[in-house]
Amino acid sequence: MPTGAKVDAAATEALYAKALRDSKCRATQSVIEDNEYVEDQKLARISFSCQVPNLDKVRPLFAASLAADASPAVRKQFTDAYTQALQTGVRVPVRGTYTQYPDKYNGYWYSGNFDDLVGTVAGALAPFEDWMQDAQAASAPKVTGVPGCDLLLQQHRACVAKIAPEQLSGVDAMAEELKAKAQVQSAEEMTQECKALRPIAEMMWTDACA
Repeated sequence: MPTGAKVDAAATEALYAKALRDSKCRATQSVIEDNEYVEDQKLARISFSCQVPNLDKVRPLFAASLAADASPAVRKQFTDAYTQALQTGVRVPVRGTYTQYPDKYNGYWYSGNFDDLVGTVAGALAPFEDWMQDAQAASAPKVTGVPGCDLLLQQHRACVAKIAPEQLSGVDAMAEELKAKAQVQSAEEMTQECKALRPIAEMMWTDACA
């Protein structure tokens, strides 16, 4: 938990564990498709929904706790509200998808990346990085209209301009592609896509981009 507040690590771990157990994830749809990378193999795309605490009222308190002049009382107000939301808050659905593949020997299906499920729930329980990025994105040029994507484009452009200006045309192409996708995909889908793009872009960044 951010802000430097002193908390009991064991109690915090138990709180998160309970919130994960209470998420009650359920598959809502499955679609069988051909695996384009493996001949004669299928894959299943599983859509799911989980119940997580509604943190809408906690978000402004988190923002206030990050202010340079935030008092200990302001930070405590955030941590108390966040803890209460995890323990007894109203729950709302969070949705995602993950992929399963068949085992050719025993017929069982297994997950290609279980983090797609766990990460969705964990991200909803502790969305602090996303909140900080959204705050930073407020000043980013509105290319896609999706905060996470616009911030990524701004940061990537600034970095490439410093370390490889001859490659700025590639950033322009990336921006146009994301802008076009944002016309036909939901904000949630775009947010997930740009989350996946971020580590790829960051691999190009050097200390000069800090």
